[in-house]
Amino acid sequence: MLVNPHLVKKNKENRDNTRSKSDKKDALVIADMVKNGYYSPVRFHSTEYEELRVLMANRETVVKRLVSAVNQIHRWVDIVFPELRQFFKILTCKGVLATLRLFPLHPSKVFALQLNNNSRKLVYSQDYKESTEYR
Repeated sequence: MLVNPHLVKKNKENRDNTRSKSDKKDALVIADMVKNGYYSPVRFHSTEYEELRVLMANRETVVKRLVSAVNQIHRWVDIVFPELRQFFKILTCKGVLATLRLFPLHPSKVFALQLNNNSRKLVYSQDYKESTEYR
């Protein structure tokens, strides 16, 4: 059986109009509440339910970490490579991540904007690729 702690505190104060606290007084108040029917039964859950609760808690942790990682990517791109948002709306797509892996040091020399058929296309500068040596 479960007894609401808030109700125990209120009943304890009403019992003798003092705020004093003792184990003996707590036991008497709880026993009186159970006798009068102010309790709720304990609900035991199945193992599947418990496993689902653990999985949901793990999912929340993973989602928080994912959001944190995405926010870090946005922050660093805004600091190091602000032009990237002109070409990519979503900074976590494969194209953006590949671009950042290929050209981590000199973002200003990465690409030139070429407009064809009213669409933006990302064109990697061939001169930059051929002349770049990673040391």
